[in-house]
Amino acid sequence: MLATVSVTDAMDVLYLAYAAFCPQDDLRAWRCEWCSGPNKHRYWLGACVGPRKSAITCSTRASRLQLSAFLRDTDAETQGYVAIDRVDSRIVVAYRGTTTMHNWFLDFQFPLVVPPFGPPGIHVEQGFLKAYMSLRRETLSAIKSARASCGDGCEILFTGHSLGGAIATLAAADVAEEAWSGRVQLYTFASPRVGDAAWAGWASGVLQASSGTPPWRMRRQLDMVPALPPQSMGYAHVGTEIWNKFAEGEPDAYVICDGSGEDPSCGDSEETPAFPLYLVNLRPSQHVMYMGVKGGRCSAVK
Repeated sequence: MLATVSVTDAMDVLYLAYAAFCPQDDLRAWRCEWCSGPNKHRYWLGACVGPRKSAITCSTRASRLQLSAFLRDTDAETQGYVAIDRVDSRIVVAYRGTTTMHNWFLDFQFPLVVPPFGPPGIHVEQGFLKAYMSLRRETLSAIKSARASCGDGCEILFTGHSLGGAIATLAAADVAEEAWSGRVQLYTFASPRVGDAAWAGWASGVLQASSGTPPWRMRRQLDMVPALPPQSMGYAHVGTEIWNKFAEGEPDAYVICDGSGEDPSCGDSEETPAFPLYLVNLRPSQHVMYMGVKGGRCSAVK
């Protein structure tokens, strides 16, 4: 279980989030750009260790992660996967971020709507809910099947980058309130705001109660996406922010923020002057540079 924040844990989960951008065949073989993990051997057992090229040549051997289900909705153009990590005794649920014009359309449906789960009075962004609902039935079915194989002691880790982070947030809160779920952990990257303050408070609380740790949300300095939708439209962030700061020639730094979701000394400090004027000071290029690793896509493995 991710009981504490560490750079190693965060990088590990980032690669799992980026893997959701990869094609189904590559994920089923667990042979993709991100599948070997940040340490090049992280997801391989037995002889499948060492440099990246050596690990890839071992792709016929048992991998650390076993794909349980590939999630895909052709109409919504959403994608993700459910896998079993037997080394860490957890089920990994990851969703792909924005890659298509339809994904961008979902990203910018800012009206707040009532989700079909959670208590009365919470509201979430319409487009993000549509994206999650397109994969909800498959997700819940795949998690239940994975639990039957992994065992009741397996934690469920939800992750994703960008739109994938928003979907993961909705899914994690949805599953965490179910009695059968066990421990549910959320760790996202570049997630936009998903709902209003009532939603953020409820989701943060149910996830904290489920896992005993805060839902973690990494936000990179100058990334535009976590600054949307704006607070002025009634939106609020879920969980404890880890602000990923950077400076040229220096290693990335990580600030654990105050747990409110909207720490004025962290990413929110970049949201001035008022929306939409603050957007001109942000850099879209940083959206795919989390922890200094360029992702948000999946290149073919040679």
